[in-house]
Amino acid sequence: MSFHHPLHSICSPIAVSGLFLSILACPTFGKTLSFNRDIRPILSENCFACHGPDEATREAKLRLDVREAAIDKEAFIPRNAKDSELIYLINTDDEDDVMPPPESHSKLSEKEKEMLAQWINEGAAYEPHWAYIAPKRPTVPDQGEEHPIDNFILDG
Repeated sequence: MSFHHPLHSICSPIAVSGLFLSILACPTFGKTLSFNRDIRPILSENCFACHGPDEATREAKLRLDVREAAIDKEAFIPRNAKDSELIYLINTDDEDDVMPPPESHSKLSEKEKEMLAQWINEGAAYEPHWAYIAPKRPTVPDQGEEHPIDNFILDG
């Protein structure tokens, strides 16, 4: 007698692996955004070249890689995206103000702009670089299944 799981009847192994990969690729899979997973890549790709750790290339004396420095320069107001300068600058049509500037050949997608606004509204929390955070075992959701992976899939 072979074990028959309810998911086996509707999902092939390929479909399940595709679903799993798409869940991992989804930037807002969690209830709140993660600085390291969702926001740092956007800032690193589009902002840190001019507003990052390199003092020689820094523009407007603004560092976006350090939360306190960004807040001091009023780049964003935690829990208030609407009044945050960063949100204005990434959404404006004025080529003199828009960030990233056109000559950088970088452009934020609408999804990235929405994520930045959501992150600011959530409090704009920064996290240390992932390499400095000790891994933690996630809590397995209680979906009534015997195997932990099934519980994660059903919870997703």
